[in-house]
Amino acid sequence: MSKIITLVCVVSTVLAYPSLGQRSGKFLLSGYADLYKTDVQEVGKKAQIGLELNHFVNNNFTLSGGIDFWTGRGNPVTLGARYYVAKRVFARTRAILKKNSDVSFGVGFYKPINNYLLIEGIADFYTLEGNAGLRAGIVYILF
Repeated sequence: MSKIITLVCVVSTVLAYPSLGQRSGKFLLSGYADLYKTDVQEVGKKAQIGLELNHFVNNNFTLSGGIDFWTGRGNPVTLGARYYVAKRVFARTRAILKKNSDVSFGVGFYKPINNYLLIEGIADFYTLEGNAGLRAGIVYILF
């Protein structure tokens, strides 16, 4: 797994294209961490981080795939989609594929840092678990 992550990072650095905005054919590489989740009973006992790759199918719609890293609960694969409802606002859905799979629905926003980087904030609701969470991340715009 570490070889795949390293390869993705190297390829993204080499192929980076200094352009901002939603454009058909572009890729976004994201790294996230949960800031808060409603099922956490004690601070520091549960952590979730994730990596995700989004591909713009058209100017407002992406398909995504990724992996989350959870303390004590495995590392599920995720498949999802985003729809950009406004310039910096999107709605998303993800299937969390694990032993007890789940589906999440959320909304998010982004703020550009420079031509390649964005920061994002996302609020998700997990339908089967009945939990909600807040997630923050850094996004790298790829070619």
